[in-house]
Amino acid sequence: SFVLRATGLTGSVEQIILVVRSTLLFLNLILIYVGTRFILKKNITTFLILLIFLIGYPAGFLLIDHVSPNSILFGIGVLIISIGLRLAEKMTYTKLILFSFFVGLAISIKYTAFILALPALFSIFFIVKKDNFFSIFKIFFVFLSISTFSFSLFAWQVIPFVPFFLTQLSSTQFLIDTLLGTNNYLLVFISFISIFISILILKQLIKMKYSAVQIYIYSSGFILFLTIFYSLYLFINQPAFSNIGYSSRNLLPFLAFSVVLINISYERLSAFKSLLIFSLFLILFIFKL
Repeated sequence: SFVLRATGLTGSVEQIILVVRSTLLFLNLILIYVGTRFILKKNITTFLILLIFLIGYPAGFLLIDHVSPNSILFGIGVLIISIGLRLAEKMTYTKLILFSFFVGLAISIKYTAFILALPALFSIFFIVKKDNFFSIFKIFFVFLSISTFSFSLFAWQVIPFVPFFLTQLSSTQFLIDTLLGTNNYLLVFISFISIFISILILKQLIKMKYSAVQIYIYSSGFILFLTIFYSLYLFINQPAFSNIGYSSRNLLPFLAFSVVLINISYERLSAFKSLLIFSLFLILFIFKL
């Protein structure tokens, strides 16, 4: 609706859908380019590799230009992860506010986008130990405030329905059934043990003197590994390419974590390899058209 209001477009349904799809595809390209080239300062080859992932992945091939939440979340994911990595390198309020704003925007599009913020939130504990000026409370307060504001700004029309929506999720129903079916004393005991073990693990990681950037990269790699592993499971168990695409549509944004693992320098990149990467992107793009 924003695109239609901004362009003042009127016409047939086919024309409107075509314009909206083209706009979403263009925004995806812009967001990926900004994240890789301007924020992370990576070369153009990294940008092309991410486009290959986007178009070559079954869900991306089928849904990249569809009018759906999945069509834009990959680009926003690259932007969020890029800002998050810079945040882990050096904490500033400007980066934190930008990061929180785009996380709120992503969650307003699809609630599972919150996973994109997890590596940055986890790495905060390893930033604080080096810089006492930024306390954990301040950082999380700013993050929650800005992300909530951003979510409310873009999804204000559905805010009254959020409690109802949460009850419709299968995971929420499973959690409620588990809580109601568990003895209260046992539930308190399990919660206490879980919190205690989590604190011990966190303290051990901090003692190992991992940097915030290392934690961010390891966390991103772990989520990417789970995404690839489940994607392979879908490849094996789904009978057709279209089934794989639609079954893996919620995994598409998490492929954006690959941006922190791609590290290609111009010195190690021959002209032939660059041409090969560009040719592969071109072939996939032509097939998509």
